[in-house]
Amino acid sequence: MTVAEVELAVDMRDEGKEALIEKKGVEPLSLPRTDFYRDVHCVFGLPIDAIPIERALFEVREASARRTRCFLSTPNLNYLVASHRDSHFRNSVLCSDLSLTDGVPLVWLGKLIGVSDIKRVAGSTLFERLVAETTTRMSVYFFGGGHGASGLAAAVVNARNGGVNCVGSSYPGFGSVEEMSRSEMIEEINRCAPDFLIVALAAKKGQAWLQHNQHRIKAPVISNLGAVVNFAAGTIRRAPRWVQEAGFEWAWRIKEEPSLWRRYFGDGMTLAKLLVSRAIPCCWYRLARPQSRLFRNACVSVRKGDGICHIDLTGPRNQRNLAPVRQAISAAVAVPCDVVLRFQDVSYVDSAFLGLCLLLYGHQIKTGHTLRFEGLSSHMKKVFRANCVDYLLG
Repeated sequence: MTVAEVELAVDMRDEGKEALIEKKGVEPLSLPRTDFYRDVHCVFGLPIDAIPIERALFEVREASARRTRCFLSTPNLNYLVASHRDSHFRNSVLCSDLSLTDGVPLVWLGKLIGVSDIKRVAGSTLFERLVAETTTRMSVYFFGGGHGASGLAAAVVNARNGGVNCVGSSYPGFGSVEEMSRSEMIEEINRCAPDFLIVALAAKKGQAWLQHNQHRIKAPVISNLGAVVNFAAGTIRRAPRWVQEAGFEWAWRIKEEPSLWRRYFGDGMTLAKLLVSRAIPCCWYRLARPQSRLFRNACVSVRKGDGICHIDLTGPRNQRNLAPVRQAISAAVAVPCDVVLRFQDVSYVDSAFLGLCLLLYGHQIKTGHTLRFEGLSSHMKKVFRANCVDYLLG
């Protein structure tokens, strides 16, 4: 695609935003937006941003300052297991603006399939550093946690007299997502006008609550950070740093909350099955990397008409030759439409390409349009299955 074509697509995107506002009556903050240039990798079906914690802190602060939506997810092994069982939960992660590796097992799985850039960025550590290092004003609101924990966490944060201050907190109890989404609850959050809404609910309920209410919430940064509120309040002690770095924070959590052992045991059993049924084939396919010249000769073309955009891909794809594909996708969805990715002589893809596919799939969910894959060989279908993204194929 030429520079002129991309600039035209950007103009069309802006027109599309105005049309979407008129059609849905939503504020610009809640308009679907996806950064297809994120360094995202697919780790057994979930998108993972390969960024250090310093970059994650920058992104959160920037979104807060600019008042741009940042739906932050922090996948761990429990998220991975749940995503394989619940498509709605999985979609909540796919639709995130940032997806950070909260659990060490996901880092290990990433390295197993050749993604050495993934580092652990725990949601708890992210919040601790925000509170400790942020000098400019940033307001937070705590929603959830144990009974009384959110109020105690707010008092602890405000006692520091740093850049981060808590402007409100609430405890919604143990009702359904709908019961926790009553108008007065949302209005209370918006009245406090936080920059960062921190939800502290169980993984599935927290993600579902955010997806259900994100278009009603005015806070630019939103995230379900689980036990963060309890950690901040001191009602649950977090593992020492050496335990975290050794990958045994799960054992510490069981010590602090014995009831968690069932969840961790179930997740561990699923991980063992995943290693045998998916990780081994995935590693085998990764070894069959084509010659470098084939990557240099790979092509991409875009055809658009009748509300459908066809993106034709030829040749193998990996992280090094993804730039033209990122550009083509960004331009293709500048105005919301259905997308077809057609594979022509594509015999190899890596985790970065699959991560880009997950970003596109999530974007299509947000805009209410479809994504189809055509022309995949039987070999490529096996590669998709080994990477746990066969759900993309319908």
